[in-house]
Amino acid sequence: MRLHERRVPVDILTVSEELDDMSRLDEIGGQAYLTALLNQVPTTLHAEAYGKMVEATAIRRKLLTAANSIATLAYDANESIDIVMGESEKAIFNVGERRMRHDVRPIREVLSDYYDHVDELAAATMKLSAYRRALPTWTRCWVACSHPIC
Repeated sequence: MRLHERRVPVDILTVSEELDDMSRLDEIGGQAYLTALLNQVPTTLHAEAYGKMVEATAIRRKLLTAANSIATLAYDANESIDIVMGESEKAIFNVGERRMRHDVRPIREVLSDYYDHVDELAAATMKLSAYRRALPTWTRCWVACSHPIC
């Protein structure tokens, strides 16, 4: 969070330096742990490839849903073949149309929105913590003021 607030790029060097400045680098396992963590966690370097994999899987699921719908229509002997063909074409067309309407946003914009959301959540959590710390005081005041002797 501190790096983000200062708009410093987050990478292994800046995180390592920040933790070292806070005297917490050894506490988390040192440079070796950060390197191991970096090797285990996907990075934005390959975000486009990961995104394409997710998109391909989503399209496959939509195609399977459309195929099931088409199979159901095809087995319905009471439905006219024109309606079956029309609805089948519509189901396949909708999968392709959704793919064409897919909005792509630059990763910088997405991450900025994400960090802003995290900041809002952190602020809300800190506010909630302040209320929780004050609650015992409020409870004592309420109990004292609602006592029959008051």
